[in-house]
Amino acid sequence: MKVIQEEKNLEKFLDLIIALQEHLNLDIITIPYLDLPYSILKKTYAKRTEQIRKDGKEPFFVVNLKHSAPDFEKIMSLLVNDLQQQMIGLNFQKFQTAALNYRELSKYYDKDVLFNTIQVGRNDPEFNDISTSHYMPFLTNDIVAVAAPRNFIPEGNSDLERKKNMQEKRMMRFKNSESYMEELLKLRMFNKKDLDLQSVTPMMNNVNELLSDVGDPKDNRLKTMLSNFNIAGNEVIENEERFSNLKSFTLIHELKSSVSEFSKFRKFISENETKTYVEEHKKLKNAVSKQEAIV
Repeated sequence: MKVIQEEKNLEKFLDLIIALQEHLNLDIITIPYLDLPYSILKKTYAKRTEQIRKDGKEPFFVVNLKHSAPDFEKIMSLLVNDLQQQMIGLNFQKFQTAALNYRELSKYYDKDVLFNTIQVGRNDPEFNDISTSHYMPFLTNDIVAVAAPRNFIPEGNSDLERKKNMQEKRMMRFKNSESYMEELLKLRMFNKKDLDLQSVTPMMNNVNELLSDVGDPKDNRLKTMLSNFNIAGNEVIENEERFSNLKSFTLIHELKSSVSEFSKFRKFISENETKTYVEEHKKLKNAVSKQEAIV
């Protein structure tokens, strides 16, 4: 960001990323978040919109919700009203840290524009650990892309050394059965009834339902893994593998359960009964009420 503060560097940077995407024959050209003053953004967004559309493609600008409220308001008006953007990316921020900007987005709920929020965290402890993706629709967000895992690559280390170091650090967590149980209790699983993330322990009381949620009700391998989730292995490497598999299952379960839940939610929307849906989910109602109180 410091480098592209200079106009010549900004132009070189944008020329490069646009050329790379055009080389891949992409119809939508993404312009990443730019931490620049509004005066520069206004000129840049207008210029690049004209350039990209002239080539028969459509720009997709990503805007960070960390912008100051006055600048964010002007950016949204520029993109939606002036440049007629129909897709806008948002770099996710928790509601508490960007309440005014989320309120600004509500002005566009009836506009022909789609907001795609990226790098969304899994849960928000501020709202009783409710699944973030399930209250995002109430913040005028249409599509949510969950955060990708972050891998730290030490400078100067080869890829092989990096993998070895990461593996050794993970293995250190499971030197004994007690450490295995401590890590296990940190795992969270999506509860489709309350739309929150709960400890895996109570959720494991109904293995058959969990398997049905992910579409594998008769998978004996998964059934064995879930039924014996709290039994530590005899070897450190065995515990690491058990934990890794179980963690992956919690993520897959949340994804598949959420897809089903969102289908149900869409039906409420189409029937203009969103309020009824919120009333049926107490934790969601609490989260939405807190948001309304803040703004």
